[in-house]
Amino acid sequence: MAFHGDAQSRGRAVHVANCKAKAIPRFWAKVDRSDLFGCWLWTGAKHLQHGYGRVRWRGRAVNAHRVALGLIDGDWDNPLDVCHTCDVRLCVNPAHLWRGSRLENMRDAKAKGRLTWPVLNGATHCIHGHEWTPENTGKHWNNRFQRFARRCLTCSKIQNNQRNKAYRQRQRAQET
Repeated sequence: MAFHGDAQSRGRAVHVANCKAKAIPRFWAKVDRSDLFGCWLWTGAKHLQHGYGRVRWRGRAVNAHRVALGLIDGDWDNPLDVCHTCDVRLCVNPAHLWRGSRLENMRDAKAKGRLTWPVLNGATHCIHGHEWTPENTGKHWNNRFQRFARRCLTCSKIQNNQRNKAYRQRQRAQET
């Protein structure tokens, strides 16, 4: 057992087994603690799709907030989600983090209105303002999530028209 940083002031032991001595200070060096609302913002790498902080830890890429909570409680093998009370994706302040099941995390997200899937938030219009009606709603296979997802047919028609127009312009440019 070892103590580190703020964990020492709270009298908590931080289990650092399988961690190199330089890894912990290097992790905390990438944290900005100057936020007025108490969030400690991760300044290192970010995941391009979901915006959470990412760090290489113990040989694999993981979310930075998961590492921050693991450094404090030493519970590395816990399969539960690490959730934010502040809803700031880059926050790694252990006081703002809690462990919960995926169901608890989704219920918390829905209660706060921050789900990324509009259908789960009860959206009635697509992101471009077209109403979700049976005539205007199609479905397509989403490879990333391995499920069917709905799509706005009006938006699809607009995108197809733009794509076809660009193709025709390229063809005309090649002919001349």
